[in-house]
Amino acid sequence: MASTPLPVRRRLTWRWLIRSVTLVLAAGIVAWLLLPVSPLLTERLYSTGIYPQIARVLIPITSAVPFSITGSLLIALPLIFVVSVVRSWHQHYDYKHQQVEQKQVTRLSWLVMWLERLITSLVIIAGLFLFMWGLNYNRLALEEVLALSDYQASQEDLEALSEHLLSIMQHTQREAGVRTPAEVDAALQAGRTSLQTVIGQLTNQYVTLPKQPKYTMPGLLMRSGNAIGVVSPWLLEAHVDGALPAPFALTVSLHEFVHLAGYAGEADADFLAAVAGLRADNPLMRYSTALNLFRSLAWRLPQSSYREFYDQLPEQAQTDLSERRAVSARYRVPRWFQSAQIRVYDSYLRAQGVEAGIADYGRMVNWLTQAHARGLLADSPLVPVVNIR
Repeated sequence: MASTPLPVRRRLTWRWLIRSVTLVLAAGIVAWLLLPVSPLLTERLYSTGIYPQIARVLIPITSAVPFSITGSLLIALPLIFVVSVVRSWHQHYDYKHQQVEQKQVTRLSWLVMWLERLITSLVIIAGLFLFMWGLNYNRLALEEVLALSDYQASQEDLEALSEHLLSIMQHTQREAGVRTPAEVDAALQAGRTSLQTVIGQLTNQYVTLPKQPKYTMPGLLMRSGNAIGVVSPWLLEAHVDGALPAPFALTVSLHEFVHLAGYAGEADADFLAAVAGLRADNPLMRYSTALNLFRSLAWRLPQSSYREFYDQLPEQAQTDLSERRAVSARYRVPRWFQSAQIRVYDSYLRAQGVEAGIADYGRMVNWLTQAHARGLLADSPLVPVVNIR
């Protein structure tokens, strides 16, 4: 009896392996969706157990590549898919008309083959999303860990926080006016170190973070996804829109670093980035964080109070805010497209268990007013109320 040729055996082995992995991932996805897992269990087993090991291995590798691997794959994979489909169809067409040994491939079998490949690809993508990073959406809520509440901050709370931010900007404006690449990098590294300290206080672990984010072409994220920063959950790459002025690029970088540290929620990322930025041992990083936070809470102040604070801002801060508005105007997408992007992202967040959806970003201001009252924006340690270690 003739043995199976080696190339055929290899193809069969790969097919068996891919199908096995797909079935395992599919079973894992179904189990995750149907079986309730407590956030505390996710926190202990995955967010502070498995995920830090994934980050420790993967982040140094992807960070060593000077360009965005994720961006390259987003361009290459669709092209490869189209070429593969066309090539496969031509092979099928020739094979069908040659009618070799009755091994004719019907159109239906060809469609079934590609449907199977598509489903396999989607299952692998979804499974890797969960395993590589997405399970962090189910970790213990930060407000529970730090006993923060979602009560609506009063005008007095907002004004007290605004005064604190204004004071920081006034005391750091001179040093923050220097924006050379070396100074900006020094600010980012100070923020990165501060973030590792802050998260270390919460988890008693060292978190692996990249030295730098990967900057996109100016306006690319704003125009394509109504975003200014994004992480790749499959490759753990942080991306920041290259159009942002330096102070805002710094704060967005820190926000994305928090995501890479395993905090998937947007309010969590905003809050921890704010605490780390304000505690950083660098005036430009503290100034940038205070400026961005002032911009975030300004819309919640009465117009008269906002104008009073704005008039007291250092000239450099007013210039930076003007530049930020100009960048937003330059890369603004049509309103209908922006609304569609917001609805899609809101649905994505809700699907991941973020009940507030895109409104989750706004909760951070309520937390910050409490943190300011408790001294957490200065040097008081972040002591977890719930034992997550």
